[in-house]
Amino acid sequence: MPPPVATVVIAARNAAPTIARAIASALQPEVAEILVVDDFSSDNTATIARCAGDARLRIISPSRHQSLGLVRQTALDQLRTPYAVNLDADDELLPGRVARLVAAMEKTGAAQ
Repeated sequence: MPPPVATVVIAARNAAPTIARAIASALQPEVAEILVVDDFSSDNTATIARCAGDARLRIISPSRHQSLGLVRQTALDQLRTPYAVNLDADDELLPGRVARLVAAMEKTGAAQ
């Protein structure tokens, strides 16, 4: 199996009810890191995310609450892998999804 090459970026704002499922779905073999960008949540989103207890999880915040674009740019500025996959905090990745996305990006020469 190839080494993990992707980061799953989860933009989260007041996502306490769904963040654990989103993180759990991102724990796939191709994922080197799960980057939760907590956009100044007023609930316990970050606390619940930390409870995932996986070494691949990192929680950061943008410099200010402004827009989803700023949240995603904050994540891009922190990437340590060649590929990133966006995941909404109230969504889940199907098993194997990251592997299929990485394969498609490599096949088409997507910008890294």
